[in-house]
Amino acid sequence: MILILNKEPLDIARYHEWLPDTKKKSVFFSSVDADPTFPNGKAYIEQHFYKTRWFQDWNTNVNVELVAQEELKCRNYMSVISTSEVDVLRAARLRTMCRFATINQNPENTLVGFRDKIKMRKIAEKMHILQPRYKAVSSLNDLKEAVQEFGFPMIIKPTLLGGSIGIHVIKDHKDIENFLQKDATKTPDCWNIFIAEEFIQTPMLHLDGIVQDGNVLYSIASRYFNFCLDAFNGLYHGSVTLPHGTNLHIEAEKIIKQFMSNLGICTNFTFHAEFFDTEHGLCFCEIAARPAGGRIRDTILEATGWFDILKTHVQLQAKCFDKTEIHISSNKNDTQTGWIVYPPINGILHQLNINHPPHGVFGIQSKYTIGSRLERATHSGDELVSCLFKVKKTEDIMSQINAISTWFNESICVANNAVGKIQ
Repeated sequence: MILILNKEPLDIARYHEWLPDTKKKSVFFSSVDADPTFPNGKAYIEQHFYKTRWFQDWNTNVNVELVAQEELKCRNYMSVISTSEVDVLRAARLRTMCRFATINQNPENTLVGFRDKIKMRKIAEKMHILQPRYKAVSSLNDLKEAVQEFGFPMIIKPTLLGGSIGIHVIKDHKDIENFLQKDATKTPDCWNIFIAEEFIQTPMLHLDGIVQDGNVLYSIASRYFNFCLDAFNGLYHGSVTLPHGTNLHIEAEKIIKQFMSNLGICTNFTFHAEFFDTEHGLCFCEIAARPAGGRIRDTILEATGWFDILKTHVQLQAKCFDKTEIHISSNKNDTQTGWIVYPPINGILHQLNINHPPHGVFGIQSKYTIGSRLERATHSGDELVSCLFKVKKTEDIMSQINAISTWFNESICVANNAVGKIQ
């Protein structure tokens, strides 16, 4: 049997199509927020699984794990599958409890290095991997020491959150005051746990790939344009794939293999890693043992023709991924594929005229309609409108991005302000 912990929208995560005989072999636990919006969606999902349970407040509901523990005692389970950031350690604890973690799954003591940013930094430090200077921050004194060590600007972020949630760029003492007032403490005497890092203002890359039995089988590299944090200021961001086998791709994969070598256990998942491209080489930012969010999944599938990072992640955990599906293109002149997201800003959506995109733009998405009330992005994945694009030559990338920017500037109006041109 397989236990699935699901937070994905159910019209996206097609477990019953990706896994064998789910009606007899899979038990499905899901957030009620993932309830599909298509007609009779919930009933449609339930008919495909041996048993289903739906939970409120998925991220913080301790009953998810407690009920799962009881379920795992009742039947002969061989796998626990998770896909979201919040379930990485939850699933790992359940696997460890079932004693099949060391055989074919990802136990908690392995995956904590992909979830807890302080432990992640310590692993990279042990492996002599280039990374930003950092300091754990759990008191005002720690924060003062970080300012003395790194100066301004610097980054402060929670140790266990992803998607740029809770990140602060500290530029001066006023920013420190804002941080102390808003996020630093649960109570006046009890701090949340943060990590402070030196601020590195360089272009960034991400590497997405497949790990099976502890080995990196495949990866694809992409370069970000703008930064994920730009979403909080209403600015677009995105990335574009790099040709397979470039020097940056090879260097990034080498760093991840070095990081993985320290874990010393068989692991099966897809990963999403990020790097700063500095004059001293790639500087490790962080890695997650789960599929990337946003439009990265769509972009990679479009770019490769086969690598669905969510589907592959599910099949790897269920031990049914077929390595013969991997197809590596050696043509360095291949078309490059990218994605771009325009985040929401505060106001009322007055105009959304996106029917005539520039050449090479496709996969346009927006969940909003005219008259929708928008709120400023709080997560790098928040989007007003997003799309994919293709370019034939590397030198055409910026001209394509500028064409998309101009198209959106002319097509979208929020309240009394048109979406401004991005610098």
